[in-house]
Amino acid sequence: MTDLSNETWIGPYPGNLYHDVIAPACEYAGFAYSSDGFSAVVALAAASSPPYAEAPSGIPCSSPC
Repeated sequence: MTDLSNETWIGPYPGNLYHDVIAPACEYAGFAYSSDGFSAVVALAAASSPPYAEAPSGIPCSSPC
């Protein structure tokens, strides 16, 4: 993780379970994580070809999804 300390991070917002795991891991590696772009992650995954993330059937989702 220290190799990634100078990279720009896109990830979950504070209070999200994933943020609560990633932030302490980064702190343990010696740097502070900050990001609030989880919706960007979802949009990037949904826009990929083929899509790497899709909403389960029956769950409403805004476009693109």
